[in-house]
Amino acid sequence: MKPAYKPVLCVVSSHPIKGASGVPTGFFLAELTHPLKVLEDAGIKTTIASIRGGQPPVDGFDLSDPVNAWYWNETDFQ
Repeated sequence: MKPAYKPVLCVVSSHPIKGASGVPTGFFLAELTHPLKVLEDAGIKTTIASIRGGQPPVDGFDLSDPVNAWYWNETDFQ
């Protein structure tokens, strides 16, 4: 019998700028996509949220990484 896992809430940054510095920031795509893949491959439901809601700022991604590329091009992920 397969264990029943509770859904996982993945929270990402919604801050596009580091304080008063003016330096852009956000979340690194692989910090989200790689855990998502493991969770989803295990059949665990996931939800992504940001503190303020809306589109969270991505600050760094590598589309030569196949996991990143798959999620980046997945319409449901966008």
